[in-house]
Amino acid sequence: MAEPRPDVDLFCEDLGHEVVVGALVRRIARDVGTAVDLRIQSAAGGVGRAVSELKAWQRWRAQGGFSPALLVVVLDANSVGAARRHSEIERVLDRSYFREVVIGTPDPYIERWLMADPTGFKRVLGVVPGREPSGADKARYKTHLTDVVMNAGHHVLTTVVEDFGPDLVAEMDLYRAGKQQPELGRFTQGLKASLTRLIG
Repeated sequence: MAEPRPDVDLFCEDLGHEVVVGALVRRIARDVGTAVDLRIQSAAGGVGRAVSELKAWQRWRAQGGFSPALLVVVLDANSVGAARRHSEIERVLDRSYFREVVIGTPDPYIERWLMADPTGFKRVLGVVPGREPSGADKARYKTHLTDVVMNAGHHVLTTVVEDFGPDLVAEMDLYRAGKQQPELGRFTQGLKASLTRLIG
């Protein structure tokens, strides 16, 4: 008989988060020796709307009589910083609905997580990501990534995050990336610990 697969709900901000964080959840599940039944809910319209929708969504989930074993919430820190964004998420969470909760707040954006391991980045795209933009202007991060990838001879059909995110996650050295981006390290370690408890 096949081992039961943990139910995981991913609540995130947009399609880029769905692609990258979904790949991270599946990869870490494989690393701990399991697979997951992953359902994804994203809230278009920015972080403020996402926080409001998270509150309503978890209430709807509970009223339906089903809550996942693990809830993963990922929202960009933007200009407020990872700690404040984490607190905003915690304030609307009702942890009684879920056995395990893992929160990720890429600081300032998910694009930065994809650049956290230059060696893995180069294996996928043949070039290192170069010096990161400064500040909290999302457009600058997107433009920087797009320029790096296109200058290396690749085509970007949608965005770098959506087109190359899963491949970059697959090649990423999570330890090295977590040292470079501590918020990514906390997220991946927390995810690994939660999944390990669920299958233990």
